[in-house]
Formats: sequence, C-alpha cells, structure tokens
Amino acid sequence: MLCALSAVTFSAVAQDYPNRPVKIIVAYKAGGPMDAGARAVAAGLTKALGQPFVVENRTGAAGRIGTEAVHRSKADGYTLMYAIADQLVINPHIFPDVGYDVATAFEPVAPVGRMPQVVALTPSFPEATGQGLIRKAKASPGKVSYGSWGVGSLAHLSGVMMEQIAGLDLLHVPYQGGAPAQQALMAGQVDMLLVQVPYAEAQAKAGRMKILGLSSPKRNAQYPHIPTLAEQGFSGYSAETWSGFLVPQGTPAAVKNTLARAIHDFVTSPTGRAQLQDIGFEVMTEGPVEFGAFIRTEYDRWGKLVRERHIMMQ
Repeated sequence: MLCALSAVTFSAVAQDYPNRPVKIIVAYKAGGPMDAGARAVAAGLTKALGQPFVVENRTGAAGRIGTEAVHRSKADGYTLMYAIADQLVINPHIFPDVGYDVATAFEPVAPVGRMPQVVALTPSFPEATGQGLIRKAKASPGKVSYGSWGVGSLAHLSGVMMEQIAGLDLLHVPYQGGAPAQQALMAGQVDMLLVQVPYAEAQAKAGRMKILGLSSPKRNAQYPHIPTLAEQGFSGYSAETWSGFLVPQGTPAAVKNTLARAIHDFVTSPTGRAQLQDIGFEVMTEGPVEFGAFIRTEYDRWGKLVRERHIMMQ
C-alpha cells in the first residue's frame, strides 16, 4: 500500500510540475558561450513545460557564489544549477572552503554538452606543433608562459597537465577572466591559452593566434582537421570543459525525471542540437545516472592532479 501511495504521490508531483516559473542559476557572467547554452536550453524548457525557465547570473568567487546559492535553495525543482566543470570537479579540490560537498549537495539531472577547446599560441610563436612547443619549453625552463582566467581554473590546470605529461617547467600567468587572457595572448604577453574552438579559428584566420591542438582526448567530428595534443607528444592529455543541470539533494525523483526528459528531448532535437552546435557545443546525451558517474570520474581525475601538484588556494 505504501509503495502504491508513493507512486501516486510521485505521479501527482510530476503532473503538477512546474506550475510557476523556474530559476536557472548560472555562476558565470552573461554573454559567454556557457551562458548562451543555458539560455538556449531554458527557452526549450519554457516551450516544452509551459512555464518560464529564467536564467539568473550569480557571479563571483570562481563560480562558488552561484553554486552555494543553489546549495541553499529549496529542493523542489524550482531552482536549477547550470554548472560547468570548474564548479563541480575542480573548485572543491582547489578551495578549502567551498561550503558544499559535491557528492552530497547536488543531484545530477542531465548534461548539455562538451565545449571543444584548443591550446592556442601567440601569433609570433615559432613552431605551432606539440614537439616544437616541447623543444622550446625544455630549452628555456620557466620561460614559456600560459595564461588562464584564474588560479585553479580549467585553463590553469590544463597547463599543469602539460607540464606533468611532458616534464616541462612553464610559467603560469593568471588574468581576471577569459577576455583579458585572450587579449594578452593576441598581444604576445603570454605564449599559450586554452581557447574555445570557434573563437580560436576566427582569430587564427585573422592572424591573431595559432592553433596548437584540441584539448580533447580524441578528434572532434565538427573540427576533424584539428589534431589533439595527445597526438603531438602529450599522451593522455584531456582538459575538456562541459556543462549540465543539477538540482539540490532531495529534489523529488518525479521532478528530476521530468526535467531530464525535457532537457534530453531538447538537446537531441534538430533545433536544439543545431542551436547548441552554433554556440560551440558537442551535445551530450547521457541520462542522470551516467551523468553522475561522469562527474565522479572527472572529480577523481582532477583531484589526483591537484594533489600531486600541490595546488590549493589558502
């Protein structure tokens, strides 16, 4: 009888949800590609579920302010987190006071996609190949530099991973965000930077940067002409960014299932897939369980690198 009542309750919750606007918290500023991805999915959910899904940018502290805001929210499905890799699988290892435990604070709902990136070089870099970079870095330890959008960011750890794999000594130069880091690369103030592919290709055509290789572990179907770093002397290299939706721990299963189905339907639809690809995403289609397993794997992988390289903010 109890199981039957629970099933009825869950069914009623699913049928009633959503009955008012839903807030999607993005922990990074408006206007970037990750924010654009959140807004594309929000529009799809609004159309599919009949209530407004509204993006709210809660920026600051390397994504921790927005993440903590979701953590403090009621677990009723009316506050969602659109998260990226830095928030979930890097920050908890870098910052000792994030205020939440990823494993217990949130429940995965659905991924949206990977954002293919490349390691780009300043236009004056003499040889845009992995072996050329390795030779130059080994000839001048501590001289070849790479930029990032902050200590502990994916861009920072991407350089740390290059050091570890190839036995290099590189110079890390953090900036206050991705835009100033990109400007520094094009001005020749740093030698390397992790850059999203569409932007890098446009700037490379204009002669403002050179493309070294994809940060993904394998070639991308949208950019088959770009080799990976793993093909160029950085065996096992993988520094991908990705995004997806999570909710506070304890959100009703029926609500999560409703959201997961609607998100999956949008990202796999011809319209949704085209919109996301135009932004630069490679769509991910995993369900909640698979998405959760993916997050745990990424969490362990980046945690291992942080511990081995003794990277932590005080």
